[in-house]
Amino acid sequence: MVALYVIAGLFGLFQGGIVPAYAIVIKAYFPIEKVGGRIGTVIFGTLIGMAFGGWMSGKLFDLTGTYAAAFWNGIAWNLLNLTICIWLYSRTKRSPTLGGQFKSGAIHMGLHGVRRGKVVRTTVPDKAALYPQDRVNRQFKADRPNPLWVSDFTYVSTWQGWQ
Repeated sequence: MVALYVIAGLFGLFQGGIVPAYAIVIKAYFPIEKVGGRIGTVIFGTLIGMAFGGWMSGKLFDLTGTYAAAFWNGIAWNLLNLTICIWLYSRTKRSPTLGGQFKSGAIHMGLHGVRRGKVVRTTVPDKAALYPQDRVNRQFKADRPNPLWVSDFTYVSTWQGWQ
């Protein structure tokens, strides 16, 4: 009887950790406006799978007189789930700038900066030219309001073009 309680406890811990993770994974990989419907669909599929799996295992036991076929059936379904997970993982977009890590959450939510037209390189430094003296010693951190204002506008993009 102790073994039954141990197995039941372990099952509860594993199942209790997996099902809530569905919502976290869905929120991380899908647009926020579609999360509610997708969580509902996944939880519904989980419940159908658990109900059908229990019935199927009982039917296999009735047909074979042993639980070996039921265990192999469970292993087969889990291998199918693992295959689907690997396939879905391989389809995720990776960012080459982040060393193969997933793109940031902002990009997954569809947030990005405004990009209009092509990028124009406005300043090409001349290595031989004399540069003005660095009056701030590259210290741009302000310790109080308005101690120093620094700007360097070569070109400003406007609706009429570069000015």
